[in-house]
Amino acid sequence: MKRIISITFIVLLVVFGCKKEDLTIKEISISTKEQTIKIGEKIKLEVTHTPNHLPAPIYVWRTADSNIAKAYADGTIEALNVGETVISVSTKDNLLKSECIIKVLPIDASEIKFNTNELELFIEEENTLTYTIFPDNTTYKNVTWSSENEDIATVDKNGKVKAIGIGETKIIVKTENSISASCNVKVNPIVSTAIKLNKNTLTLEMSDKETLNAIFTPYNTTNKKIIWSSSDNSIATVSESGEVTGINEGECVILAITEDSGVKAECTVNIKLKGLILSKFTHKMLINDSDIISVFYSTNNKPYNNAIWTSSNPNIATITSNGTSSNTATIVSKSVGTTTIKAISADGVKQTACQLNVTDDIREFINLEIITSGNTIINGFVIGDAYSKISNNSKQTILLTAFYIIDGYSGNIVAMSTDSSKLGTLLPGATTNLGTKLNSVYYPIFRWIFTWNNKSYQIEHQYEKKSYFTPKSVKKLNKI
Repeated sequence: MKRIISITFIVLLVVFGCKKEDLTIKEISISTKEQTIKIGEKIKLEVTHTPNHLPAPIYVWRTADSNIAKAYADGTIEALNVGETVISVSTKDNLLKSECIIKVLPIDASEIKFNTNELELFIEEENTLTYTIFPDNTTYKNVTWSSENEDIATVDKNGKVKAIGIGETKIIVKTENSISASCNVKVNPIVSTAIKLNKNTLTLEMSDKETLNAIFTPYNTTNKKIIWSSSDNSIATVSESGEVTGINEGECVILAITEDSGVKAECTVNIKLKGLILSKFTHKMLINDSDIISVFYSTNNKPYNNAIWTSSNPNIATITSNGTSSNTATIVSKSVGTTTIKAISADGVKQTACQLNVTDDIREFINLEIITSGNTIINGFVIGDAYSKISNNSKQTILLTAFYIIDGYSGNIVAMSTDSSKLGTLLPGATTNLGTKLNSVYYPIFRWIFTWNNKSYQIEHQYEKKSYFTPKSVKKLNKI
């Protein structure tokens, strides 16, 4: 029995031991199923085969997207562009195959530098900043620009910086992966180097105004504030805005100084007389009398001392200056009539006039006024106190000789006085009054009789249908 078993084993051993060996590769495999590389980099993929004791077959390498990565015959892979592709390897007969996903990443910026870290500009000046990104082969080189303070400087998408206002700020450039650099920008004012005024000389009349304008060099000077001054404020003044006002006759200099650099410009100002006014526009005088007339600057009512005086008819009245240091003149009336008195400026340019009427009727200078207190009027009949006030507005003394109160209906005298103690002389500028208590007198007439220059005169006025009040200036009422 043992012998049979041994023979069987030997037969099997011979049969199987003599079978031919299989030399076929069953599988190929890339050493990694996914690989990340950056643009421009190269890697070599390794392939293994099974069984591994057999010689390696001839491999064929392919890429699914040649724009993303390129596959070389030796298994070298070169990254071309950002993206993802599949790299495959197969045997020449294409019976065996293996794949690997390749992810191509961009080359990020590691640093960005400006061509300068400091930039100094004048207002409105422009300058373009340049920069360098590292490494040189950075994939995405797009940048964004910004200014920390756009009131001082702005920057556009191309890096052009524009100075806006005085001060300092930072201009920042930033890559897509947030790597940044900054440049300190200092904006300086444009300082004036010279100015001139729109007028070198200026002529104004007193009280007239005109504004001087300063022209700067350079034209775009930042600080255009001017400090204005007058060499003589009694001749002309100047405001903060350069407005010149004529004050008095004469000449002065208006000075303009720039606030930023102190450069200067001047304008010589000549102030002329604007006009004259007289103390009287119309005037009335008695014959053979004298009076004083005055002339003033029309702008400030100050005395004008250099007038030339004339009378259009010296036969009516003459006019004589009271001296070059005086603004007055003396009028002497000669005969009845009308003449024009003129005051003419020293340069003969300006003049003013007064119409003078000379009369021989002194009554034109006598003024009458009715004074009442607590009166009652019934159908025109006046009951109560009534007085007549007489004022001597002439320069002559008159002699009051009689006073009458007359009924305005019947014409009868209801009261009278010839008492010299109550009448008498009435000096120039003086006033007096007379009256009494009335008892039903119809609109009474008050009549005064006086003498002047050896002639007798009569002047009267009548009570009217209106209210009268005792003026405060009348301290005493004199009864007949």
